[in-house]
Amino acid sequence: MNFFTYIADLPTAPSGLPGGPSNLQAAINNLFTFALWAIGVVAVIMIIYAGFMYIISAGRPDRTKLALQSLIYTAVGFGIVILARSIVEAILPVVKDQPNIQSVVTGGISFFMWVVGVAATIMVIISGLFYVTSGGDPGRTKTAKDTLLYAVIGLGIAVLAGGLITFVQSALQP
Repeated sequence: MNFFTYIADLPTAPSGLPGGPSNLQAAINNLFTFALWAIGVVAVIMIIYAGFMYIISAGRPDRTKLALQSLIYTAVGFGIVILARSIVEAILPVVKDQPNIQSVVTGGISFFMWVVGVAATIMVIISGLFYVTSGGDPGRTKTAKDTLLYAVIGLGIAVLAGGLITFVQSALQP
């Protein structure tokens, strides 16, 4: 079997491209899958590079610090990519059944407020753990207080922003 016979036997999608995605959602899914794969390959290469940097650092603190930062930034970046894909997967079912843009915005705001509430709750728990494990150390106690303060302020700002958006939406409705 030659190449042209193989291509002719492939099933075609409605767009006429052999083996191509049949709709926009499938095309976007293919794009996300490829991007996740490519970023995963880059992350593995960067982790190997960070290990190489440790090997050639010869114990010099500035070089080992650079290698550790490279490793941390790679892990955080890859985590953000995975989180972004998860957020898209969580938002798509909410958005696809909405009749208009206002419903999409309202659903998005509700979802975002839920995420902010969960994040604030987690940060309050973490600040409590910081207090418990501070052992009376003033620096660690200050870190615990600051964590709690910033979590509460961030939650307050998010709630005010949500209220402002709701007010603006109700004022713009006929």
